[in-house]
Amino acid sequence: MNSQSPTADELTAAIDQALSVLAPVDLQDLMTARPEPPRYLVEPYLPRRNVTLLGGHGGAGKTALALVLAAHVAAGERFADKLVERDRVVVVSLEDEAPIMRLRLKWIIDEYQLNHFNVLDRLELLDGTDGYAALMTEGEGFNAPAQPTPAYYALRDLVAGAGLIVIDNASDAFDANENARRSVRAFIRALGQIARENDAAVLLLAHIDKAAARNGAQGNSYSGSTAWHNSSRSRLALLVQEDGSLVLEHEKLNVGRRADPLPLVMTAKGIPIPQQVRTLTDGLTAQGDRQELVRVFEAADKAGISIPANLVPGAHCAMNVLANLAEYPARFQANKQGRTLAAKALTSMLRDGVLVEEEYTKPNRHKGTRLVLADRQECADPHPEPEISATTEG
Repeated sequence: MNSQSPTADELTAAIDQALSVLAPVDLQDLMTARPEPPRYLVEPYLPRRNVTLLGGHGGAGKTALALVLAAHVAAGERFADKLVERDRVVVVSLEDEAPIMRLRLKWIIDEYQLNHFNVLDRLELLDGTDGYAALMTEGEGFNAPAQPTPAYYALRDLVAGAGLIVIDNASDAFDANENARRSVRAFIRALGQIARENDAAVLLLAHIDKAAARNGAQGNSYSGSTAWHNSSRSRLALLVQEDGSLVLEHEKLNVGRRADPLPLVMTAKGIPIPQQVRTLTDGLTAQGDRQELVRVFEAADKAGISIPANLVPGAHCAMNVLANLAEYPARFQANKQGRTLAAKALTSMLRDGVLVEEEYTKPNRHKGTRLVLADRQECADPHPEPEISATTEG
């Protein structure tokens, strides 16, 4: 047994190594100093200098949601009323090829009406699907700890100066035993080192159990070792509810207060949108829609274009005629959901008296009904005027 005991020199070396990673903290000025509060890229989802896990089962939309967050950081635009700091973003795709990621990003920019110049100026995409791009792999020898790969060290160089690093996803980046606590913890710490070196947030995507994603994670939705959720400082989960709806749950945040659950809806192109943005209410979103539509009707009036009173989607509905005007918001015409939102906004404006229905004589001398702004009804031209027909199907 004595032959297996460490020598004095070995003990001294082990103690010196431990001391090198246990740094004393100066507390002398604790009561007079002004400590810097935690900072976020998207508050409070993505704290700087930390690793955040975003989980969801396959097909739930976690990659699209990660791209949504990335695009908002690159553009410096609020997401779901959350404060956003603009910064450089690097998205590492180890699962989906570049053409798919490019298409999703374009759809996101269009859907959220982000300034594409700002997004593309600060966002970089790295495609790691063609070869072996794992960031950590099994160590050599029995019970050896997992080791960073050449791809990890290459990534450290490529992301230097970035504020947000998105890694999609853990199953491709971590080529070791997901149930080995020591290996998982080493992987999260290695990503945390990148975060601290760049004063950045690292967003790591991970698969979660389908039952947890469907019925609620109860704070522990990641498969494998508990180190996945214990080692991360912030943890998000994209959960499918019993009725099929989606909710972004902020399961954990060690540096501040967690965000409330965020209901999401999916567009026809698979882009997650906060439900509050898609719900017509008396809040800021509805008011903004109304103001924009008033400007569109003012432009139609100036151009002598009649807007039919028909709000049922179809070839001759109001939404299709409005779509011919440059002032008409793109989000109202991007898809069926957008046209439905426009119809609801117009209905609300009719109900509140902002718009009124007015009879008029068409060029063919037939009677018709059109929509006009209430404050312009009295000065509307009573004479026939050219009609603009729809160019797209509803």
